[in-house]
Amino acid sequence: MAKGLFWLALGFLLSSCATTYEVGGNPASISSRQTASVEARPGYSGDAAIRSAITGELRQRGFRLTESRRKTNDHVAVVYGDTWRWDFVTYILRMEMEFIDPQTGAIIADAEYRNSAAHGYAGAETIVRNLFAELDRQGFKNR
Repeated sequence: MAKGLFWLALGFLLSSCATTYEVGGNPASISSRQTASVEARPGYSGDAAIRSAITGELRQRGFRLTESRRKTNDHVAVVYGDTWRWDFVTYILRMEMEFIDPQTGAIIADAEYRNSAAHGYAGAETIVRNLFAELDRQGFKNR
């Protein structure tokens, strides 16, 4: 019995240590678009470092940035949300991005970062860079 509880507790502990980067949808379909806008999801912090990192990654991939959504077939709206916690320093607990077709409002792709219970203190640039790396692995980057 004690041995079973040990393995159960160890499994829980190890699973809580996993920081994850996940991508869904069809990132490859975004690569044909030419322009992008970036906006914070209402009710979230709208952190300037996250916004700057996202716009930087989009520029590296050849997107022209606009201040607002355009209802054209070559545009994608990137909407992000972030959840922060404090543990001696402020850190990002969760961050998500949705790539939205402004003409239909449909989510084309999404990317999410989740920090673990035994968290690290990755900065906004690192998190965004890693999310875009995951998107690139699924065909986002073609320029």
